[in-house]
Amino acid sequence: MTAFTHPRFLSYFEPQLLTFFMAVRNTEILSLYFPNFFKLLHYILNLSVQSSVTFYETYKNLALNSWRKTVTAPGRILLCSGLFACSAIGAVGCHSELRSSTAFTVDDHAARSDRSTKSDAAAHQQEFADVFARIASFEKEWGNSLSLTESSESEETAEGESSERPSPLMNQLSELFLWIADVFNERDRNLLLCLSFRCDDPNNTDSRDFSKYTDEDWGIVENTSVPLSVTNALARLMDRVAGATQRSLDGLYDELIELALVREGISLKPDSPLPPAPQPPAPPAPPAPPAPPTTVDRVVFPADSGVVRVRDYGALPNDGVDDTSALQSAFDAHPSGNHVFLLEEGTYLISDTLLLALDDGVTKRNIIQGTRRDLSTIKLKDNTNLTGPMISYRAGPAQFFRNSVRDLTLEVGKGNPNASGLAFNASNQGTVKRVKIVGPADAQVGLDLSHSAEIGPCLISDVEIEGFRIGIRTRFQTASQTFEKINLKGQSESGWVNRDAQTVFARNVSITDVPNPVVNRNEGRMLFIDSQVVSATPQTAPAVFNQKAIYLRNVETKGYAQSVSNNLNASRGNSGFLSDHIHEYWANGSSNSRRGGGFRLFDSPDTMLGLTVEESPTVPWQELSAWDGPHQHGGVADDAQDDTAAIQAAIDSGARTVYLPRGTWRVEGNLVLRGEVVHFLGTEAKIEGSGTMTIADGTADTVFIERLENRNMHFVHNSSRRVVLQHLLGANYRSEGNNVGDVFLNDITASTMQFNAQKVWARQLNLEGNPADHGVDAKLTNNGGQVWVLGLKTEDDGTHIKTTNGGKTELLGALHVGRTDTSPRFVTIDASFSAAQTRGPGDEITETRAGEFRSGNFGNADLLLSYEASAIATREVILDSEVPGQAALAGDWQESSAVPGGFLGQTFHYAKADANTSARFSPSLEKGKYEVFVRWVNDRSGQNHSGHTAAAQYKIFHAAGETTSTQDQRTGGGHWVSLGVYEHNNTQPLSVEVTGSAGESLIVDAVRFRKSN
Repeated sequence: MTAFTHPRFLSYFEPQLLTFFMAVRNTEILSLYFPNFFKLLHYILNLSVQSSVTFYETYKNLALNSWRKTVTAPGRILLCSGLFACSAIGAVGCHSELRSSTAFTVDDHAARSDRSTKSDAAAHQQEFADVFARIASFEKEWGNSLSLTESSESEETAEGESSERPSPLMNQLSELFLWIADVFNERDRNLLLCLSFRCDDPNNTDSRDFSKYTDEDWGIVENTSVPLSVTNALARLMDRVAGATQRSLDGLYDELIELALVREGISLKPDSPLPPAPQPPAPPAPPAPPAPPTTVDRVVFPADSGVVRVRDYGALPNDGVDDTSALQSAFDAHPSGNHVFLLEEGTYLISDTLLLALDDGVTKRNIIQGTRRDLSTIKLKDNTNLTGPMISYRAGPAQFFRNSVRDLTLEVGKGNPNASGLAFNASNQGTVKRVKIVGPADAQVGLDLSHSAEIGPCLISDVEIEGFRIGIRTRFQTASQTFEKINLKGQSESGWVNRDAQTVFARNVSITDVPNPVVNRNEGRMLFIDSQVVSATPQTAPAVFNQKAIYLRNVETKGYAQSVSNNLNASRGNSGFLSDHIHEYWANGSSNSRRGGGFRLFDSPDTMLGLTVEESPTVPWQELSAWDGPHQHGGVADDAQDDTAAIQAAIDSGARTVYLPRGTWRVEGNLVLRGEVVHFLGTEAKIEGSGTMTIADGTADTVFIERLENRNMHFVHNSSRRVVLQHLLGANYRSEGNNVGDVFLNDITASTMQFNAQKVWARQLNLEGNPADHGVDAKLTNNGGQVWVLGLKTEDDGTHIKTTNGGKTELLGALHVGRTDTSPRFVTIDASFSAAQTRGPGDEITETRAGEFRSGNFGNADLLLSYEASAIATREVILDSEVPGQAALAGDWQESSAVPGGFLGQTFHYAKADANTSARFSPSLEKGKYEVFVRWVNDRSGQNHSGHTAAAQYKIFHAAGETTSTQDQRTGGGHWVSLGVYEHNNTQPLSVEVTGSAGESLIVDAVRFRKSN
């Protein structure tokens, strides 16, 4: 006997039940009392199965009143458990008694429903038909093999004891009941309660037939034939499973309850010790204020958000069943409609390529969404002989708008040498974000962006790829592609292959243990910054092989024969070199020979601005109790009516997340984003109308606006709060007033952006349209601020970027298509501008300094430079002993280039140390903290040198005093060695002095100071 049916359980709770149920009248209180509340309701249901009708009848109505208010996750379990109970007793005559039950009166039916129109009947009949079909499909799938598949499995616990695991059958059965509970959602929960409860009173003489009740009485369907067929089917299935698995109905019922709770993240053991006997009641205390909303560690959506839950199509994780056809059915049923396909926690098995559905020849607006990268997995089964990708967004014209894959792991099983991971395609706006792709080393490509000639622009961010022959493959130029936070590891041939004129821009890439890390060939163009390429095993290939145009900055390499191998004939540019730290390198210069420095109109330093980069904030995903939406305030999607007031009511409701369910919402007025809102989220919804959204002051320091398709929506920013705009198709932005907050732009298609004295960081910015149509003279205007852009794609006529009034703009990669006019692409007026890797029609730039105007054509040079030396944001300074004046050398120093590995020109200095021998490196730095690195060289063969000193003394002078670091120069040559982080200020400037023990060979080459704050 379980604790739920123990007499002591009844004796403990019965005196408190009346007071308890009276108190539990809303979901906030329910969430606080949930464990005991669940025990009570579970006990009532279980007791009804035992025919203890008196207790059940006494508290039935109070329980129902509480249940009717329950729409939280615990409420789903309670409703689901009610359905279990009805099915468990159905096999012994529940449904014959339901037809004569007194559990519900006609008044009950009429009072409980707010949906008593006949117009709802067809929709509900279809819901019931879907459930009935799912039950029948489940029963047919398991067939006569119920008893065979139900064999128990055991595993050893940490203490050495054996514990049973739920069989695939029980897992699927519990998933089935939870799915049914979702179908009978908040709208239908009262009918579910009706079907779940019964009156087992043998003295009942009321023989009313439910079939005589009208739609007005029921508020749901015209008759009960379909609902009763559902519960009859469940009862038959429960009876069959119980017999096949040699369980009692009660035992089966208890096990399914336990599994359902586990799936909902609720831990409750039926045989746990009972609480002690109650004490005399204390005087009632004033109600405590509700707990502040908290965040969750995974992506969640409300039931009414419009997301497509793949389990509704039969794709159930962790059941060992092939989900290919179920997932494909979900995709095929929702072509190109801004749908989110939600894959909840677990592993989904497939055996063939999943194809996103075509709509008029294109695949667009399809978002595959997991709950978290390490929780949701699609796995290709072992030995499928699949030729092609696990998931394909197909090939086609550049109309594949808004496609995305987020928060998911893709895994290629063993024995699939012709399989790839993800063949992705998106145009204008789309992303692969927080995704991991894993496969064996003989599989083909992890992330394939080469299967179509028209892929991009798109943003690939926070992606890990492990295994495969090739990690990433990019090809063909129609539009550019932007990458950030990419981790490639263990590819057997190449980490990244770019070819055939494709233009890619990448930052923060890590490539580990790959024989050919970066291959840029066949007219390919790349920008590659703030990255590292390392191999624990020495490789004969270069870290970067380049045949055309490439820009590299702040790239560390280790374990490769050469850092950059550049084909001079193909690229007509600078030669390759060995150094393990690529400070700044470009293949194409600006002169007639395509060698040399960047293009400039006035004297400017021969380097990019190097603006400080700030990482984009991460969305704090809120629990569902902190969400609100316009549909809860009278707004209706797709009705072409103005929803401004309803959306504003949701914003002002106190919610931290305001969401727009999938559909089209019209905004003709001005929305003000204020109050408690942290997250303004469209579940891939559309906004139409001529309205605006003003980002005003509120409680959150940072506010996130994302996942929307806008038509003519203008964002106006007049608050000091930071704003993150991301995954938006269509937007206009402008700042107003003073002290306007920083802006982060990720995966944005917009018409115009106007910034004033702000800091802005943009990743994949797509600017389309002629700015003159919007009353401005440039698509992006930077008036006195700092704007950093990684990856710009633009179309149509007009100036791209205008920088004025002391502003600083750094553009890292740009591609322009579809231009016909002759307006200058970049305009700089008494400000600073630098650009690397810009391509497209039209190459005129203009610059004005102190009233003097100049213009010129840069001819697709890799660098455009328009600023004075004072504008450089010093992030890193490297001093080399080879450069006159960069090292103060005292003593008998000799210059040599006999040993490879010198930082510049392969040259370094050496000396037999004595008391007079020293080398001092004193950089010119901004105030702040810097990490200090030093380097020396190997011997002639590139090996460690036993003749070098074992005790080189590096004395660091810094704001807090002096620190000495001793380094063994017999090993570690040819690489940067960190000496730690130190502070620099004007009172005590940062510098490094090198000395050695008398008579020993001391080496100096270069010292690097990298800013760390």
